[in-house]
Amino acid sequence: MIYSRLILILIVLSVIYSSCTEKEEPTVDEKIIASFNLSDSIIEQGKSIQFSNTTAAEVSSIEWLFEGGSPSSSSSESALVSYAESGIYEVSMNVKNNSDPLGIVITKQITVLPTTDLIVHYPFDGNGNDVSGNDYTGNLFNGIANFTSRFGNEEGAFLFDGEFTYFETNTVIDDELGEEASFSAWIKINNLQDTSMIISNYNGTGEEGNCNKRVGFSLGLANQKPYFIFATGEDNYIGKISSTLPLVVNKWYHIVGTWNGNYSSEGFDLYIDGMKSAVEDFESGNSNCGAYIESEHPMTIGINKCSAGNCYPFDGGIDDVRVYSKVLSNDDIQALAKG
Repeated sequence: MIYSRLILILIVLSVIYSSCTEKEEPTVDEKIIASFNLSDSIIEQGKSIQFSNTTAAEVSSIEWLFEGGSPSSSSSESALVSYAESGIYEVSMNVKNNSDPLGIVITKQITVLPTTDLIVHYPFDGNGNDVSGNDYTGNLFNGIANFTSRFGNEEGAFLFDGEFTYFETNTVIDDELGEEASFSAWIKINNLQDTSMIISNYNGTGEEGNCNKRVGFSLGLANQKPYFIFATGEDNYIGKISSTLPLVVNKWYHIVGTWNGNYSSEGFDLYIDGMKSAVEDFESGNSNCGAYIESEHPMTIGINKCSAGNCYPFDGGIDDVRVYSKVLSNDDIQALAKG
């Protein structure tokens, strides 16, 4: 009897000791593999992007940072962010739980394309529509074919045949370029040429005489080197030509020419793939008319208008043509080269 009671006492003491010494194991959250979605990675100035946390593990906190955006930060699962200025911006998301108390950070880049002072924008997505909002839709001539864009879109660019095909708009566009101008385009050369035209509104058939009717801007290639000029007569022009190595065939390049309103070659600059190019003066004759003269010829893409007719046809792909009535900033140009 006494022995049975001792056994019972020992069992009770053992249970009490176990309950006092055993500790409940803490719950450990699943390891974080951070991820988020965004509605678009390339937008135009003034537009918005929707960001959403897609991390599979349960998280205790989220911290978003939106460089250049509004709002600039958030702690919500998702956020709608607008971008007022063009540029290339970083987005970061830091997510935490008790498995990763310091947090896991993931970053992505977004590109905001400039639209301020945009006069025309031709995406060349299977048609000649101007999507700038100014309705300067153009016409396709002599069987321009669709061409695979730099993004792999089979109908995302136009192929110019180096002989007859070209695109033409109207005479109104250059009326807005009297103080400053920037021409932007993506190009892919198929075959080498001595001279070829990307964008021009030169009026080669206008009345002769310097500072008269044969005037206009031209963004083109001379021996595969980009140039940007303003002509004031048959053999009178001012501008710049790239002094870097010539462009090569079968590669997409982003080309920008800018003019700051200075009536000399010093007023012009060139950019290749977002970087300012080393340049040389590209000029002839007496080209300083002292004032801007509007061209009476429609703006053309893929060809120029000389006194004898169409000349300097482009052989290759052209895409995403834009003309601005301002000098594009470095941020603007880098965004266009990224997008």
